[in-house]
Amino acid sequence: MKETLPYRVLILPSWYVPDGGTFFRDHAEALINQDFEVHVLVNRTVAFSSNTFRELVFAGRRSEQVENGVLVSRLSTLKFPKLEEWNLNRWIRKYILHFEKYREEHGLPDIMIVQSSLWAGAVASRLKKIYKIPYILVEHRGRFTEHLELSEEYFESWYLSYLKGAFSNADRLVCVSEALKNKISSISKVPVSDIEVIPNLIDTGFFCPSGRTRELQPFVFLSAGFLDRVKGFDILLGAFAKFLDQNEGEFFLRIAGKGKDEKALRKYAADLGIIDRVSFLGKVSRERIRDEMQRSNVFILPSRFESFGVVLIEALATACPIIATRSGGPESIVNDQNGFLVPVENEEELKDAMERMYLSYQNFNPEIIRNEAVDKYSSEYVSEKYRVLIRETLHEQNNINS
Repeated sequence: MKETLPYRVLILPSWYVPDGGTFFRDHAEALINQDFEVHVLVNRTVAFSSNTFRELVFAGRRSEQVENGVLVSRLSTLKFPKLEEWNLNRWIRKYILHFEKYREEHGLPDIMIVQSSLWAGAVASRLKKIYKIPYILVEHRGRFTEHLELSEEYFESWYLSYLKGAFSNADRLVCVSEALKNKISSISKVPVSDIEVIPNLIDTGFFCPSGRTRELQPFVFLSAGFLDRVKGFDILLGAFAKFLDQNEGEFFLRIAGKGKDEKALRKYAADLGIIDRVSFLGKVSRERIRDEMQRSNVFILPSRFESFGVVLIEALATACPIIATRSGGPESIVNDQNGFLVPVENEEELKDAMERMYLSYQNFNPEIIRNEAVDKYSSEYVSEKYRVLIRETLHEQNNINS
């Protein structure tokens, strides 16, 4: 094995900052601390319907810069309406051409880490066939959770031909929670026992307690996410209305995020008669959501399906207890020390959990909540798992080639 120079890890994210993917960026930066040279190759999707003229003009132009020690090379690809599979194939071709330019300037990486099979996995599969570069595929998508009817609605049958290659050609498969393993195993034909689970990581130095004591009055519930049906904010509003009917005191619900259902959710809150107790915060910065978590009493994630739930561990790192649905990923995060789990799409159970949280709030120890989050989800802990996995994969590859 190569020992004199650091291994170069090339990360292929299916999406990346500024279009989400903050945890992909955190992951890339954490690997530097494990003595890897880390590069990121981004192919951003630019849609005619939602982007500025300037973005459209500059789509297709490559840019490259070092961001917190990570070399990030970016390209944009235009997306045309109502042509999903055609757009995908065009995006894959552009991504491969982007890689070719990268290879000319920097040479081949030692290994690739693919963040989500949809759709960087299809790119990595083709690159491996050409250049024999090993890759680790890390799956994050909630639509791979099993036995959830709504998740199936987000999974088109034509995806399978692309996904089979992405999964079957990967040297290692990693899921961010147990909830994804069975469906990925059925697609890839890789035994469940050979699929590893490594959770997402967060910057526990950034997401930290404020030092202030959380008071019981006013009592603030916080939630955050994309405002669409998947995230279950309609259920949360209904549960909160029932909670207010049955409890006296100053209670508020704050919801961070934007999305296509925002107007309908605002109207629903007004129809329920709770609009004066609900604040829609819109899209907020990373600093703002941390501050909201530090000030709130409870964080709630009411998703209909969820692959993991990064916002849950961010809240826990600030010592904020949580309530979440049994929607896939949260089952591996929530326990008796940090919060409550409730069934999906059940207003009554969610209302009961909110009430139990309020009445038993002093039983949740902020120090225990914070310490568990650091132990399980810190960049140091998770990146060490990847350090071992990367070196094992490269060792196996070298043995095959020797």
